[in-house]
Amino acid sequence: MQENGEDRWHVRTDTWAPQTDPHRCGYRASPWHGTKDLWTVLRADGTYQLPKSVFWSSNFPGGVVEKRPEIAMTWHRLDTAEPPIVEEGPGTNAFTGEEGWLMIAGIDPDVRSCWKVTATYKGATLSYVANTSS
Repeated sequence: MQENGEDRWHVRTDTWAPQTDPHRCGYRASPWHGTKDLWTVLRADGTYQLPKSVFWSSNFPGGVVEKRPEIAMTWHRLDTAEPPIVEEGPGTNAFTGEEGWLMIAGIDPDVRSCWKVTATYKGATLSYVANTSS
C-alpha cells in the first residue's frame, strides 16, 4: 500500500501488553506488544518501519551484564512457500536515557511481503504479522 508516496507496512499483532512504561521508553505514543518477558513497540498508526527489530524484556539485565543477548528471530513469508529467514542470534544491545536497555535482533528482510515475525528470548516468544501487500 502507498500512502503519500510512501510504502506502508500494516501491522497486526497476536499479543499485546498495556501501555506501561517499565524502562522509561521514549515510544510513549506507540502501543506496546508482548508481555513483561518480551515486548516490542509498534507504531500507533499501524505501520512498520524497517530496518531494525528492537525488543525489551524484564529478564534482560542490560548490556553491561549481557553484551550479546540470545534473542532469535524468524521471518516467515505468509504469501509464498519459501523457507523462513532465521536469525539464531545473538543480538546486540543499546542504551539510551529514554528507552533504557534494549535488544536489537539483526536486520529485517528487505523483501516486501506478508511476514509472520517471531522473536524468542529466554523462553519467551512474541509474534506479530507485518504485511506489505495491499
